[in-house]
Amino acid sequence: MTTKNRRKNKKKKFMNLRLITTSIFNTFDLIFTLFLVSLFGLSIEANPIGKVILSNQILLFISKIVVVNLFLLLLYKFRNFRLARLGSWIVFIVYGCLILYHLVGITLLI
Repeated sequence: MTTKNRRKNKKKKFMNLRLITTSIFNTFDLIFTLFLVSLFGLSIEANPIGKVILSNQILLFISKIVVVNLFLLLLYKFRNFRLARLGSWIVFIVYGCLILYHLVGITLLI
């Protein structure tokens, strides 16, 4: 195996890890949001679209679990393209920051 092939395989492995981690972050985002809404009501949600989605459980499930994971699957399908790899970094960083935001918010409540 050449060095170039090893590098490509390593990039693909790290992208797979990013996508799986992002999916886990998405699930934790849902759990944290539902926890905070159970404590403070819908007024805690800053996103107006999020308020509508949170008020309908079927829409919540479809938007948070199905749509996000389908998008991640699409990034995986096009993992050989630079734009898909960049997209995987962007969603990973955004969801990572969102999880940190939730953790800081919850620790301030305790």
